[in-house]
Amino acid sequence: MTEKTAATDLREIPRRPFGVYALVFILLLGMSAAILEIARVQTQLVGIWAEADDFLRDHSGMVSLAGHLIKDPRLLTIVNSAIILIWVLIIAGLWLLQRWAWLLLMIVTGITLTYSLYRYFAGNPDYASMIINMAVAFYLNDHSVQRTFARREQQAEV
Repeated sequence: MTEKTAATDLREIPRRPFGVYALVFILLLGMSAAILEIARVQTQLVGIWAEADDFLRDHSGMVSLAGHLIKDPRLLTIVNSAIILIWVLIIAGLWLLQRWAWLLLMIVTGITLTYSLYRYFAGNPDYASMIINMAVAFYLNDHSVQRTFARREQQAEV
């Protein structure tokens, strides 16, 4: 009698879902937009840097919202510096799979989606930002992602 052995998959399950890498990349683009916006406010950008700033500012929700609400260059620099700090915290938290980073990113995504809806109804829609933020919200609410970012106490009980 021959026994059939089941093939076992010995590959290690990745610690971070692929989407975390994509989210980190998106947040790094947002940081780039904030850095360029600080440079634009403090100095005169020329050439490709000015074009990159215009493009990223227009498509980065939080930086665009800050520019829409704040006109004082010094205050705008402070707010964009705070945005950079928040992005760094979220990136570190996402990398370490912390629940607070998931929650903070959901809050920021909600704010950005609300601003995107405002822009849409004001006649200046940014469809790319809307689609990206909707994808982020749907991704973060996926069951497997929810499990990945679950509180450690809950995981110990399961």
